[in-house]
Order: sequence, then C-alpha cells, then structure tokens
Amino acid sequence: MKNYFFIILFILPLCLISQTIKGKVIRVADGDTITILDSVNNQLRVRLYGIDAPEKGQDFADVA
Repeated sequence: MKNYFFIILFILPLCLISQTIKGKVIRVADGDTITILDSVNNQLRVRLYGIDAPEKGQDFADVA
C-alpha cells in the first residue's frame, strides 16, 4: 500500500507536467541549457533535466 501511495503523490505529478517541444536549437548556453526556436518563431530557453554539466567559467565547461 505504501508503494502505491508514493507513486500517486510523487511520480504521477511529474508525468503530468512534462511536455514535448519540437524546434531548432539556435543556442547552447552551457552543457545543460539550450535555446530552441519553435514552429511559430518563439524562443524557448530549456534547462535539461537530469544533466549535471559544468556552468560557464567552471573546469571543462567548454568541453561539456
């Protein structure tokens, strides 16, 4: 019973807030942040979930 409670309260809401975005990447800010141009020419800044990349100015940021 506790497992189902965990899934309903914590996992399910994460599934409901996810979105699919299609477009062209026009800028890479750093290893985990990109800017996308969508089909109606809106620029969307996206931070990639689960990616642990160094920020600008940190070691290996250029490689990431």
